[in-house]
Amino acid sequence: MMKKIAQIILDTVIDEAKKDMAKGLGLAGEKAGLPNSDKFLKSFYYQIDGEYIEIVSDWPTAEALTEGRPPFPMWWLTKEGGTKKASMRVGGNKVVRTTPIRMKDAWIHPGFYKYTFLERGARKGREKAIKMLVENPRFFHDLFFGGAK
Repeated sequence: MMKKIAQIILDTVIDEAKKDMAKGLGLAGEKAGLPNSDKFLKSFYYQIDGEYIEIVSDWPTAEALTEGRPPFPMWWLTKEGGTKKASMRVGGNKVVRTTPIRMKDAWIHPGFYKYTFLERGARKGREKAIKMLVENPRFFHDLFFGGAK
């Protein structure tokens, strides 16, 4: 029962993330947008703990994307932080730049937009699961009794 409800919620979260991806925020020089990648979408999964469903992601910046983050110095991209050169894409071309010497001169990451696809998807997914329980007797029966015998 919980797996079917969890899958409905997860699918709805992913649908909401796709909507935000289509908006195309995160242009060069602005805060970081959502990664436009199937790997990002596939990083989301559900965990069931008793009567609780948790939607989680193993994407490295998932928390920053769902909570937002202001600009911050990238101290690890300095010679003092242990990095001498950094490769990056500029205008579609790969370039290698030498990093600043001191942490106080570190490049500034523009930060992350706060995305609400997780909250919206969880809310809409719960509403969708409840609606299916109420309006579809077969779904209700299959959910509680394991399908037609």
